[in-house]
Parts: sequence; C-alpha cells; structure tokens
Amino acid sequence: MALDLLKVEPHKVKAGVQGKMFMFYGGAKVGKTTVACQFDKPLLLAFESGYNLIDGIHAVPISSWLDLKNYVKQLKKPEVREMYNTIILDTVDIMWGLTEKFVKVQADVEDLTDMAFGKGYRKVRDEFQDVINGLGQMGYTLIFISHAEKKDYTDVLGVTHSGITPTLDKRPKEIITGLVDVMAFINEESDGNGGNKSVAYFRGGTYGENTKVEIEAGSRYGEGLPIKIDWSYDNLIKAVQGADEAMVASGVEISAKNKTILEEKQEADSKKTKRTFSEVYSDVTATLEIIKTKIVAGDNELQGKVTGIVESYLGAGKKITEATPAQQDLVEAALKELKELA
Repeated sequence: MALDLLKVEPHKVKAGVQGKMFMFYGGAKVGKTTVACQFDKPLLLAFESGYNLIDGIHAVPISSWLDLKNYVKQLKKPEVREMYNTIILDTVDIMWGLTEKFVKVQADVEDLTDMAFGKGYRKVRDEFQDVINGLGQMGYTLIFISHAEKKDYTDVLGVTHSGITPTLDKRPKEIITGLVDVMAFINEESDGNGGNKSVAYFRGGTYGENTKVEIEAGSRYGEGLPIKIDWSYDNLIKAVQGADEAMVASGVEISAKNKTILEEKQEADSKKTKRTFSEVYSDVTATLEIIKTKIVAGDNELQGKVTGIVESYLGAGKKITEATPAQQDLVEAALKELKELA
C-alpha cells in the first residue's frame, strides 16, 4: 500500500559505496572486473568468461535470460541476501542481447520490428529494467561492466559528441547511465617509468597531452570526486569517502546506516496495524451510509463521484460492497477517497 505523503521521512544520503550503483567501462585487462570483485561480499553474474584468474570469487555463468531471472529470484531470499552485498553484471552488453533474444522467443518473432508499434523494444526495456530495479531495491551494490569504443554518441541532453563511450546499445545505455551513481572510464596510461598503469576517470571531458580525446564519464557527486585516480579498490574507496566528506562539509546530512528501499517500506508497514476485512467492510458500510444521507438531502453529484471512485479501483460495473477479501488493498484505497466525500 502507498505511503502517506504527509508522513514521508526526508531521505538521507548513504555513506560509502554500499547500496550505490556503479558503471565501469574500458578496454580489456585494465582491472574492471578485478576491482569490482574486491567490493564487499560480491557475486559475479558472468555473461562472459573473464574471471578465471580471480581467486575466491563467487561467480555463476549466465547463458540465457531465464538463467538470470532464476538467480534474481534467488537473490530476493533473505538467506541469500545475507551472503552477498554486491552484484556484478559482466558484461551488461551481453545481458541486453539475452533480453532481446528472450523477448523474440517469447513473442515467436524473428525480429523485434515484427512486433507492432515498437512493442518489442518496450518489452525488452521493461524486462531489462525490472531486473535492475529489483536488485537495486533490495539494497545490493550494483556494478555494471562494459567495454569501450570510440564513436559518435548523443548525451542525455541530445548533444552529439565524438569520443570514448561504452559499447552498449543506445537503449540500455540510457537506462544504466540514468541510474548509476558513478560512471567511470578505466584506461591504461603511461606510468612515467616506461611501463603502464590503469587509471579511472570520474568526470567527462577532453583529455590527453598530444592526442586529445573526449571521454564519457560522470557521477552524482559532481566535483566531489576527483577527475581521475590510479585505479584500485582502495583508491576508489578513498575517493568516495572524500566525496562524502565534501558533502558533509557543504551541510548535507549523511546516514551511516544503509537501509534498502524495501527495508524502509517494511518498517513503515510494520508501524501500521492491518485491519481484518470484516473491519474494513464495516467502515465501508458506515461511510456509504453517511454519503447516502447527503445524496438524499439533495447532493445530486455525489452518486456519480462514488461510482467513479469505486470503478477506478475495482473495475466498471463493480460495487464496493461485493468486493472479496483478496481485494482488500483496492477496497481500502477506494475507501480513503470515499471518506473525503462523507
């Protein structure tokens, strides 16, 4: 049931990386997956094999969308939630491809364009986003991993750029970049001693000494995160801690407790005493009697308003007094509006 908007508590920014969403993208063997696997209690959902030399990682190979949906269902179980804090999706490019394949098989079509009026792509988007949102609401730290390529791309404002961007298709990229808290480009650069090192860029812009290139990156921390760091788990944690401290210095109140969206809702629900259907039915009857008195007294518009409210929740031609216990939530939602007429 929806929360009472008059009683909603102010949201507090959560400290650290737990419960946040990240996207790491870059070239091969720059440490994207290696660093991701150092997050707290990780589970690697592996759409491609790239973890053979990562010792001790809990990983499951995924070759179909049904595999993924099965794992997501398991991840909702409290005993599984106790085992993992971080979910790594590597690579998300393949994840999107499996979503498309699933929808085409489900609809028995060769191509998504065979489904009328963009229905196919909407179905793929909904399937893809439902999985991501479900994991995020459970409080898992989510890490999306993708490769990088140089091409023309369009940002969220519709501005066209030419530079380094994830290899993702435009559709999943728009979903993920709109959700993540940090989008980092990981690249290998000279260490100044004849060797190379991996660095991470947290802010988009044009970089390079001789050959300049535009890079797509960014975060909700804005300038709180440095432009780039030497890429390692410890350096990433320090950067996020520094950004948290900058927010505190600016007056933002940060919570050390990381409640999930579902935990917050469950706490709110637990404070309510759920009524029996018999109690709700009695309340409905009493409320309708008050409204009936007003109608008899000459309020001719009330009957139409009552019918409109009831049908908006229970369907055309339905009566609230004929509702079943299974429809209690719908009845209570309608009752709340009916009380405003009483």
